[in-house]
Amino acid sequence: MADAAVQTKKINVPAGSHFILGWRVPNNCQINVTVQKAGADSVISSPKNKNGKSASYTVAVTKDGTAIDYDGPQFKESTSFAGGGTNRRYSAVMAPTNLGEYVYTVTAVIPEGTKLPADAVTSLTETVEVIAADALNDKRKSMIDLIEKWMPTSVKGKAYPVKTNPGPEGKDTDLLSLAGWKDGGQGDKSVIVKDENTRILQEWTDKKAQFDKDVAANNPDRVDPGHKPIPGAGLTPLVTSCGDVLNQMLKLWGCDFMGDGKMESRAFGISVDDKQNKKKGARSMGYYVDALDAFKGDNPQFPKPGDILVLRQGTPGKAPYRPNADLAHVCIIVSTSDDIWCTADGGGGALPDQTAGKSDKQLGWTAPSDGYPKGIACVGSVTDNMLKMVDGWVDLDKVPNPKFDEAGKAISK
Repeated sequence: MADAAVQTKKINVPAGSHFILGWRVPNNCQINVTVQKAGADSVISSPKNKNGKSASYTVAVTKDGTAIDYDGPQFKESTSFAGGGTNRRYSAVMAPTNLGEYVYTVTAVIPEGTKLPADAVTSLTETVEVIAADALNDKRKSMIDLIEKWMPTSVKGKAYPVKTNPGPEGKDTDLLSLAGWKDGGQGDKSVIVKDENTRILQEWTDKKAQFDKDVAANNPDRVDPGHKPIPGAGLTPLVTSCGDVLNQMLKLWGCDFMGDGKMESRAFGISVDDKQNKKKGARSMGYYVDALDAFKGDNPQFPKPGDILVLRQGTPGKAPYRPNADLAHVCIIVSTSDDIWCTADGGGGALPDQTAGKSDKQLGWTAPSDGYPKGIACVGSVTDNMLKMVDGWVDLDKVPNPKFDEAGKAISK
């Protein structure tokens, strides 16, 4: 057997939230995954590899010390490309509901001489303590129910079928129509912007290539095209639907953001003050939980279902930390565990077919080498699939809604 690592992992998962069981596999082998079930094991195989090598992985499960059948979803292969290399993985996202300690053991048999990625494994043991989830008050449950009612959906109906319901005016409609992204709305406008940005970038690329040739040939008439255009400096920032979707979800929920009876909502910049329109954001209103405060202790505070998650610009390890960085994405928390945060997001999909739906985001943490504050949660953004640092979240319990009392209980009419 080829040399590789033995990995162990232990996490807590509230019942109904998600975690991922996955591992990296060799790039140059057929992969067989066997999950143990009483009577008949289940086997998943990738296409045969031209070199004839085959690596096998067996998945076994115990609950509170007793072997049980694996009853999770099928393991799927995914491939990503980063840092000039290929990352090939098999994984499945679990959503356990029964309490107890589950131990998942993955054992590999890999042919001798197989070239392995640095983090490939011969043995993986993942211990998952499924604990009772906190009960949701009526206020939070109302937001989660709205997510189930209106999502998933998409602008063109290709990424997801268009999901319709009676809208505020009684007519059938869908979430992205309410958000202004259909019928010549922001979706089509964003495509025009995207195409123009692509044209500008290509024009700059061609000029830069000619400039480099002229430099090599010592051409005195060379023309420097200057810095590469970026959003806000040569390119028009591209708008996605995440803020508009959030705005509509808050309206459907019954948001009275200022608590003055005007039933105002907020969109992309929900956490900050809108100085131009003289409107306060969640920080100024006292609704906001800052990530620097939430994660500074030994027992980090996580957002709760219904809270509004705010991510910030900049990729840890690739961009400098800026205390007042621009916001990057907003979404609604559906569930959290030590491993995965499930969120409801607008802004997914390719323009103009933007999507609104639930998304599982694997949790990561900043490290000192990132140049960021240590131990701040990071999750992916559906708008660009890049890892983003959590800026904080809006505590839904603190956002005024006249349908609920201060304890979050529905007010009887």
